[in-house]
Amino acid sequence: MLRLFNSKTIVYVFGWIVAAVFLCIYIRYGLHAWFWWDDLVFLDLYKDSFRWSELWSFNNFGRFVSRNIYWHVLISVFGLRSEPFFMVNVFLSVVNSMLVWLLVSNLISEKVFPFMCAVVYFIMYPTQVCVSWLAYEQHLVGHFFAVLFLLVFISWTFNETKISYRHIALLWAVYALGLFSNVLVISLLPAVLTILLLWPRPGKWQPLALLVLMMVLTSVVFLFRLNHYLDTDAVYASEISVAQLVKALKDYTLGRSGGLTMIIRAAAWAIFCIITAFFVKTRDRKGMLLVVLAFCFFVPPLFLAKLRQPHYGALTALFLSIVFAYVIYRLKLRTVWLLAMVLAHLYLANFAGITGQLYRQQSAGLVARAFVQEVNDFTPPGIQQVYVKAVQPVPGMGPACQALEDLWFHLGHGAAFRLFGRVEAGYIPCGRDAEPPGDSLALLIDADLHVKGVLAKRLPWR
Repeated sequence: MLRLFNSKTIVYVFGWIVAAVFLCIYIRYGLHAWFWWDDLVFLDLYKDSFRWSELWSFNNFGRFVSRNIYWHVLISVFGLRSEPFFMVNVFLSVVNSMLVWLLVSNLISEKVFPFMCAVVYFIMYPTQVCVSWLAYEQHLVGHFFAVLFLLVFISWTFNETKISYRHIALLWAVYALGLFSNVLVISLLPAVLTILLLWPRPGKWQPLALLVLMMVLTSVVFLFRLNHYLDTDAVYASEISVAQLVKALKDYTLGRSGGLTMIIRAAAWAIFCIITAFFVKTRDRKGMLLVVLAFCFFVPPLFLAKLRQPHYGALTALFLSIVFAYVIYRLKLRTVWLLAMVLAHLYLANFAGITGQLYRQQSAGLVARAFVQEVNDFTPPGIQQVYVKAVQPVPGMGPACQALEDLWFHLGHGAAFRLFGRVEAGYIPCGRDAEPPGDSLALLIDADLHVKGVLAKRLPWR
C-alpha cells in the first residue's frame, strides 16, 4: 500500500490529471472558437493555391511550410470549418509533447522526469497561445521539427550510431523544413556544434562536417532573403547592435514592470547562472548541453526591434524547465520537486493564459462570426457591397470607433466577408464623412458591434 502512494506515483497521477484537464480545455475551446484576425487573412490568401512565389519572395517571413503549405493543405482537406483546424493544433501539441518525452528520455533515465517535462510543454503558457490562435501554428510546426531533429541527432550521438550520408540527408531535410516553418529553428546550428564539441567522434567526421556545411549554407541563403524582408516590414524589423542586445536582454530577463516581478526574475536568472557554473565545474556534458539549448533558442528574438510575445520563447522555457528537472535528478532530490516545476507554470502562466488568452480569443472569433452573420442578415437583396461605419460621425476614437477598428482587425481586414459573407464589405474610418460608391450600402455600427441602421446622408465618395 505504501508503494502505491510513493512520491513517484503521486507525481505520475498529478501529471496525468493536469494533462487530461488541459486536453479537455483545448478540445472544448477548439469546438467553440472560430477564426479571427490573421486566421482569416491566411484562409483568404491560401485557399486557392500555395502561392509558390512566396518561397523566394519571403513575404511570409520565410514560413513557407507553416504558412503556405500548412494552410492550403488544411483548407483543401477541411474546407472553411474552424473546428478541424483547432483540432490539428491540439494534435500537434500532443505530438510535440510526446517528442519532448522521448528527447528527455535520452538525457534522464528515470522515467518520471521525461514524462513531467512533456506535461510542462503541453500546459505552459506559450503552448496555450499557439493552440488557441490558429495563426500561431507556425510555432507548433517549428517546435515539431526542432525537437524531432534534436531527438534523432542526440539519440544517434549517445548510441554511437554510424552516421551515413543518408542520415545526413534526413537530418538536413528536417532542419530545412523547420527553418521554413519558423526562423527560430536556426538555433539548431549552434546546438549541433555544441553536441559535436561535447561528444566528439574522431574518425567519423566527414558526414557530420557535411551536415554542418549544408546547415550553414541553408541558413546563409535563408537569412540573406529574410534580411531583405525585415528591412521592409516594421513588425519584424531587426536591429543588430550592442545597444539592442543589452536592451532586449533587460526586457526579456527582468521585464519592464519592475518591483517584485523584476526581483523574482533576477533571482531566477541568478539561480540559472549558478546551475550553469555547477555543470561546468562538474563537467556534466548533458547539463551543459541543456543550458546551451535554452540559450540558443533565446538569442534570435533579441535582435528584433519590437519585444516578442512569450510564445517566441517557448523552447527556451521548455529547456529551462528541463534544466530544472535535470538538477533534481542529478542532486537526487525527491521527485515531488517536479510538482513544484509544474505548479510554477500553472501559477505564473497558465491560469492567466486560460482566462486571458483562450477565452479572449474565443470571444473575438465568436464576435467576428456573429458580426458577419448580422451584416448578411441586415443587407437587403440586390446589394453586392456594404461599408461599415461607427455611429460617432466626428473625428476621434469614441467607444464605437475603437470597437469597430478592433473588430476590423479581427475580421482579417474584411477577409471574413470574402470568405463567409453574402456581400463584400469595406470599412469607413472614424472622422471620414463619406459614403460608399454606387449601389453599395453604409451600415452604422454601435459600440456593442450591432448594426443600428443605414447611413442616410448621401455625399460624394472620397
